[in-house]
Amino acid sequence: MIDLLRSNRLFRERVRAKETLIGVFIKTFDLGVVESIAVSTNLDFVVLDLEHAPCDSQQLSACILAARSQALPVIIRLGNTADFSIAGSLDLGASGVMFPRIDSAEAVQNLLKSTKFQGGRRGFSLSHRAASFGGASREEFISASDKAVLTAAQIETLPAVKASGEIAAIDDLDLIFVGPADLAVALADAPDAACGVDDAIHLVAVNASNKRKALGIYCSSVFEVDEYLRMGFTFFIVSTDQALMISAANKVVSEFRQRGKQR
Repeated sequence: MIDLLRSNRLFRERVRAKETLIGVFIKTFDLGVVESIAVSTNLDFVVLDLEHAPCDSQQLSACILAARSQALPVIIRLGNTADFSIAGSLDLGASGVMFPRIDSAEAVQNLLKSTKFQGGRRGFSLSHRAASFGGASREEFISASDKAVLTAAQIETLPAVKASGEIAAIDDLDLIFVGPADLAVALADAPDAACGVDDAIHLVAVNASNKRKALGIYCSSVFEVDEYLRMGFTFFIVSTDQALMISAANKVVSEFRQRGKQR
């Protein structure tokens, strides 16, 4: 337990210190996929995407274990922000949680309570992976866990953009994460939106930087990264396991066809 939570705390500190980090979304909840990434890549973290991919509790547990077997930090993008879902993910050993579709500072404050024991409402137990199945004392686990959990709020709506300064001012929140695709859809559907996606992202970046809050964003490829680095983003999710697999397969097919034409 001490090693797992120490690893989580160090990862949280790296994010808050604004180290430049790269990870991918995992949408294929197979322990072999996660283990191979953990063993054979130099990614800084992975994000298990419960918001947009099917996953049961056994798959989630196996994937977290596969990542943690190689000390690879693993964040859960929640599909359900109920208290039991947040606590369950953390009990399984997740490094942290990402809250999708946040609209206000009040919503963030409320969700953060689900990640904390002291001053919060996280359900307590020692009979799980994060507490070494009872290998830690109550006081030891509560103190270590509250210092170790990474929390990220995803900005992907017009109200969230407008409230991004207030959200960034919340000290216990570690990361502001921008979802450009959802934000584009939201702004296109908002008749009162006075800005485009690029302007909205820039506003979020300025508001977060003013509060010295770490900034993250999703990029479909590394070719998008430079612009965001200049804006102060340091936490990058680049592509997904599925997209990378498809891209690699198409590259092999293309190279194969080209060689076939040369015969």
